[in-house]
Amino acid sequence: MQVLIDILILSASFIAGRIIRILNRKTKMPHLWVFGTAFAFAGMTSYLFLFEDKFSLSLIALGMGLVISNLEDMSEFKIYGSSTHYKKRFWGID
Repeated sequence: MQVLIDILILSASFIAGRIIRILNRKTKMPHLWVFGTAFAFAGMTSYLFLFEDKFSLSLIALGMGLVISNLEDMSEFKIYGSSTHYKKRFWGID
């Protein structure tokens, strides 16, 4: 059951990341992969050192979804700024 919940969280965070990326094209803010990395790191740290629970795995899934939704900016190591793209694509990595 926990695997299904984590897959739903991963999918929801991917969709939320894509929507935020499309809506915030001109806003200067940290890129979503930065937040995703922070969530995944917090989840891994709490899972390994503090307690092994479902919340830690959900944090990791949330972080992974945000990182995947903003993979191009992560590959170019863009940390802060607006996203400049020509095509608006919801699904896929752009």
